[in-house]
Order: sequence, then C-alpha cells, then structure tokens
Amino acid sequence: MSVGIAFANMAMYHHTLLLTMLLSGRRQWRKEAIDKDDFMRVPHLIPETHLYLVQDRALLLMRRCNTGYQDGRYGLVAGHVEPGEDFVDAMIRETREEVGLTLAPDALEIVHVMYRLKTGDERIAGFVRVRDWQGEPRIMEPDKCDDLQWFPLHALPENMIPYVRQCVTYIRQGIFYSQRYGDD
Repeated sequence: MSVGIAFANMAMYHHTLLLTMLLSGRRQWRKEAIDKDDFMRVPHLIPETHLYLVQDRALLLMRRCNTGYQDGRYGLVAGHVEPGEDFVDAMIRETREEVGLTLAPDALEIVHVMYRLKTGDERIAGFVRVRDWQGEPRIMEPDKCDDLQWFPLHALPENMIPYVRQCVTYIRQGIFYSQRYGDD
C-alpha cells in the first residue's frame, strides 16, 4: 500500500469518526475529553451547520455583510459548531442568534453533509432541515447580515455562496453526502 493511500485511508477514518460523533449527538468531542496525543493525530476539521428552512416552496436566505467572507452573497442561516455541540445543538443556537427563531431538536433532520477542503482548512458542514419553528424570522445581527428573504426554490439569487447553492441542489435531489475541493 502506498503512503498516499495509507494517509487517505487514515484521514477518511478520522473524518468518519468525527462525522459519526457529530451526527450521533455525542457530547464527548471536547478538546479536554480527547487524549492530547490522539487529538494531535486527528485532522483538525472545522464543523459548521446550515439551516435548510423552506416555507411554501421558498427558502430562507440571508445576505452576508461586513464579515470578510462572501460578503454581498446569500447563504443559509449558518455557523460553527462549538466544542460540546453537535450539528443540531449548534443549529438551534445559531438560528436563535441570527434570525430569532426557536427550534425544537425533534423538529430537525440532517439532510446533507459536505466535506470541503479549501486553501488553509478542512470543513465539514451539516445541512439541517426544520419541519416546525416558533417566531418570525428577522435580522438579529445587522452588522453581519443586511438582507433576509424567502426565495422560491426554482428562482434562487445569482449572488449565492457557491457551495451553499450546490448543497441546496443536492438536498433537493436527495443526495446526502458530497465533497468539494478548492476555494468557494
């Protein structure tokens, strides 16, 4: 077995382990709960979560501003998974912080996972569909978002974050997992 294949197999094992922990809701992936030597062997992925919120065949999108990343483009309500959280916990927190909606854990379903390798980091993104929520979406962080709209699924805006657009397409096609390489 070549070194490249061995490394790829090891990386896939660690990605699968991290994905399993995030999807299962285990709370034990905190840095302090992982042996230091094991932590140094695990590739450092940045987990993020995205809200796939559809109402009357329209998708809720927010336009980023003043963040330094994809400003002027539309994306889903999203954020990083913090230590001790899984995709669902992070989605509940981020949704409340960004658009003021209250979500119940049993109303959420992970519908897509994307592994992204881009210049400088590796990311794993969980896309979460919500069946029910409380409240009306509104901009809660005007310093990071300057527009919040429902867009018909058949007429999404041109200025959408590319990998988010790709994942929305995959979700609509029933594809659960994808990979993307290169900058967005």
